[in-house]
Amino acid sequence: MNVAWKRIMRTTVSLLVGLAVIGSGCIDITTRLHPEDPKVSETLIGSDCVLIVFGIGIGTADGSLAQEQGHPPSQARYTSPTRITKVRRVQWTDRQFLPIFGERCVEVAGE
Repeated sequence: MNVAWKRIMRTTVSLLVGLAVIGSGCIDITTRLHPEDPKVSETLIGSDCVLIVFGIGIGTADGSLAQEQGHPPSQARYTSPTRITKVRRVQWTDRQFLPIFGERCVEVAGE
């Protein structure tokens, strides 16, 4: 192969890799796991998350652990946890930034 052809191939591969990284972008997907119960107020929210690095996540996002870690929505992490006894909603949230890192969380809301 001549030098010009190698340069064209190298440039093409670089562009394809760059487009793959940029095109993968960010995701933020929320999925409700069961119907919402409107009779229960949303005074507490608890969550449990698993960190994902380069597509590898170790651990379990546990709904019962999220239920144990209830906090008022505006004061998350600043008050001592309160157990959520009546569940309004349960949802999964997947967030990812490029293919580098992200998290998967289960969130429980209720009273």
